[in-house]
Amino acid sequence: MKSFSKIIYLSPKPKCQTIKLQKCKIISVFINISALIFPKPSLVTTFFSIFAAFIRITKNTMTKTNSSDVKVLLNDIKEKVFKGVELSSVPTRYDNDWNKFLLTHSERLLSTRENRKLIMWLYSLYFDEENPTPLTYGDPGVSEYFSYKKIDGLSKIEMDFANICYYLAYFTHCMNSAVGRNFNVELFLGTGMDDDIQTDYFTEWNGLTSYEEVFSLDNKVLVDWIKTTNYRRVAAGVMSSMISAAGDRAKYQNPVEHDYFYGFFGSVLINMDHIEECIAYVNIGFETLTEAEHHRQRAEELGLSKELATIVDSLRASFTHNYPEKYVECAKVIQPIVSQMLPQDHLSMSVEKRAKWTSSVFRVINEEIKKFDIDLDTREYNLSMNYILDWLDLEYNAKMYDRKF
Repeated sequence: MKSFSKIIYLSPKPKCQTIKLQKCKIISVFINISALIFPKPSLVTTFFSIFAAFIRITKNTMTKTNSSDVKVLLNDIKEKVFKGVELSSVPTRYDNDWNKFLLTHSERLLSTRENRKLIMWLYSLYFDEENPTPLTYGDPGVSEYFSYKKIDGLSKIEMDFANICYYLAYFTHCMNSAVGRNFNVELFLGTGMDDDIQTDYFTEWNGLTSYEEVFSLDNKVLVDWIKTTNYRRVAAGVMSSMISAAGDRAKYQNPVEHDYFYGFFGSVLINMDHIEECIAYVNIGFETLTEAEHHRQRAEELGLSKELATIVDSLRASFTHNYPEKYVECAKVIQPIVSQMLPQDHLSMSVEKRAKWTSSVFRVINEEIKKFDIDLDTREYNLSMNYILDWLDLEYNAKMYDRKF
């Protein structure tokens, strides 16, 4: 956990000194109090949310931002990130050209290697808490609060500029990441959400579910935007988010499917200098997502549950097959054996006990698997065996955390 800090900014240069607080005793007291007052985990979660808010408020009340320091950084941003760009005015959150400004400059910054270095620099100004600046996320008046509170000495256009650069820093960082990230499509793209998707992007505990739902082929509005937009580099970045979401969706159900999607990032490389590569990247991404969807549909046609489909995928160590009959029959034999060998009381289960359970169950089902002439143990490294072990871990975890497979 990062140290909570009191930050003193030294004018005129935007340097800072950090005085660390004695946080350990404070956190220890809060933990002890929470254990006494809130015996249920859900209540402890609520308690610590309040505690986090308290720490943030405390940190912000100890932080003093000097407008001259902010001005220095904003001028640096103008000279580096917006070199040669006319900025007599900048849009605010609710202006019609807000998204056009973000998308135009995101596309420009993604277009060359030198510009992509500027993306990393801009992101560090706002979000690098290890090396804070007067623009770092959470400082009063800037980033988290600058839409609501003015800093004395900053003009409106300077505040508007600091505001939009904050969003530009975050969005371009998402688009420039090696693996796709979650972001609010309506905020940054100005579209991309089907009416029937009711979700809060940044709710701490269900954000992942929201992420998976938004970045899916079922979200036809977003799919249409990716296919038709003129911002092809941004479209490639959004496609990365779709692939990541698909992989995360499979994390707790199908280890083969999870690796199928995350293997995409290692096998399909992109150089955003070339617009043709961005277009090809998007096309391959859609092919990958569609192929996976067809594979799942084939399992449904055969009447296979998600769990049986996962077992077949694991035995095959592949997510691109047509469910051969002997693998399906094998899956139908070993699935009930595993279910019967799960502990009856999930409260008696633990992470420490999982490895022993997985190993003992594997020995039992492997004898059944051999009857179908499926080899899991003669090679030094057997991918199918590893996937079956992963599936067993998922089964144990699902029972331990009282979660449906």
